[in-house]
Amino acid sequence: MTTLARAPFYPTSHFVKRLEFGCASFLNLARIISSMETLEGLTKIYPDGKNIFYNSRGKFVRDMFVILFSAYAEYIGKNDMKFAEPFSATGVKGMRLAKEGHGFSNFILNDIDSFAVKSILHGIEENNLGGFEVNNLDAFSFLDKLKTLGRVDALDIDPFGSAAPYIQPSLRSVKDKGFVAFTFTDTPVLGTVHNDALVKRYHVKSNKVYFLKELQARIAASIVISEGSVINVAPVPFFAHVFEHYVRVYFQVRASPSLSLDLMNKLSYIYSSECGYASLEKTDVCPYCGKRINVSGPVYTGKLFSNELIRIAVKNAVACKPCYKLFHTALNEIDLPYYYELSRLANILKMQVPSALKIIGLLNRFGYESSPTSFSYSGVKTRAPVSVVKSAFYF
Repeated sequence: MTTLARAPFYPTSHFVKRLEFGCASFLNLARIISSMETLEGLTKIYPDGKNIFYNSRGKFVRDMFVILFSAYAEYIGKNDMKFAEPFSATGVKGMRLAKEGHGFSNFILNDIDSFAVKSILHGIEENNLGGFEVNNLDAFSFLDKLKTLGRVDALDIDPFGSAAPYIQPSLRSVKDKGFVAFTFTDTPVLGTVHNDALVKRYHVKSNKVYFLKELQARIAASIVISEGSVINVAPVPFFAHVFEHYVRVYFQVRASPSLSLDLMNKLSYIYSSECGYASLEKTDVCPYCGKRINVSGPVYTGKLFSNELIRIAVKNAVACKPCYKLFHTALNEIDLPYYYELSRLANILKMQVPSALKIIGLLNRFGYESSPTSFSYSGVKTRAPVSVVKSAFYF
């Protein structure tokens, strides 16, 4: 059943002002929305470049979302889960999860923009979907409503910019063993371009590193873990990926002070230098090039991926080849908080960039555990020191 929350619709609301145009204008609005139909996956949506944000290039991220949330429902063995989203825009995520995913039967969508609400309601009707409630609230009011009326099983937080202001309200709105994904689009800050903003927003210091994408994901995980610890909640990282200007981190939320402390104890520092060196061992000067070390941290250096979840995701990702490739790489990725970027090492050595698989094969033959990384096609994760990695270029 599709319902529209009544609480926000006071005479001063923007939505009511739209309705005051009269029936003819309202019908024209419905016709305009219908004319904007776009098909994503199996789901019809109704974006409008002026009023409703929709990024068609984000389809891959939403494909990953449907697979991962469905995999999580399978992981915990539930098929009647409740999903909520405070920044729904076109409603594409919730509708695709309902139509193409599994494990979810109730969906609570929200957007502060009344045009978006109308578009979502139209999409729900056109896709013949049930079990939906649509709200017209600001994000904080919506999350507070979820906490008050009953927490949900899964939540997706995808604002414009940083998700940091919404972390604690979101963690309070999810059940124990619930699933939540946070999107961070302030990648210049997470990319250490604006160091002051990085310190203020994420409490992390760093200069630019060559394992940048993984560092971005770990900074994002760190702030969620830190914010969770304040309210004795443990957000356990289950998956992370970086795509274009998105950083996405997925968590299982546990109501466990002791587990929260365990996660906080995994906030540490990564030491790196311009020559490609990276380590968790504290040092002030690079042991290979002699230059001053860049210290990144404190960041989460523990396990980012749940192998159990990713195995299910791999099985369910056969229809999405890029998703399957990413999940398969992550499943076999060794547990290190950094990687060596071969393009950077090739530039230092003034050589062509070798195949990552070739270097990995050589390092494994040398006796060093090594693997590709899901964060970079030309990245290598290995327990070998950077000098050995560089020597593999000459074979």
